Amino acid sequence: MGYSSLSKLRLLTHFTTAEISDADVQSLMPEADRAILRLATVEVYDEKLSGDIDGSNKKFTTAHKPIADTDFDSDVDADDVTVYLVDYDDEMNEVHTETTVSSVNARDGIITLAEAPTTTNAEVGVFADYRYYKMPVDYDVLKLAANYYLAHLCEMKIRTERALQFTTPEPGALPPLTSAKSRWLELALSQLPFAKPLLLGV
Repeated sequence: MGYSSLSKLRLLTHFTTAEISDADVQSLMPEADRAILRLATVEVYDEKLSGDIDGSNKKFTTAHKPIADTDFDSDVDADDVTVYLVDYDDEMNEVHTETTVSSVNARDGIITLAEAPTTTNAEVGVFADYRYYKMPVDYDVLKLAANYYLAHLCEMKIRTERALQFTTPEPGALPPLTSAKSRWLELALSQLPFAKPLLLGV
């Protein structure tokens, strides 16, 4: 499951199976999805969540929101965040123990745990790894952007293979094809006005 799809790629573009096979398209789909995720979100690592640690409270809040869908199923749930209870060991080193998440309220940045932590198992606090959207997004827009980006990757592959077919290049002889202007890349970025092109590495 992902944002980009083979059927949508064929619908949006003129690329034939003679130019790029279904198998090759499918091999590029995860890369397209990950590129859009990186453009649309910011990664947060080991953030201390807000919330009372009293043995009864299960709800903790992130500093940033909305929490992002990172597994491309158009739903934000426990699979999109990783939460740790952080305590000290006998030598006072911090120890992270992953804990089970019950539910996620993406819009409000609220993560509900399956069990309430205590000062015994989370003396340092409750921490999380997650991604958040730079601004509220529409999943349909993300999917369209992913398919446009997929088309960009397919176009680069097609052009590279054509160049190699008609030349016998020596190392460094071929110009970097990623430097060429791509209307598919422009279309992908147009769906994400808050994205920075330099993050694409092109």
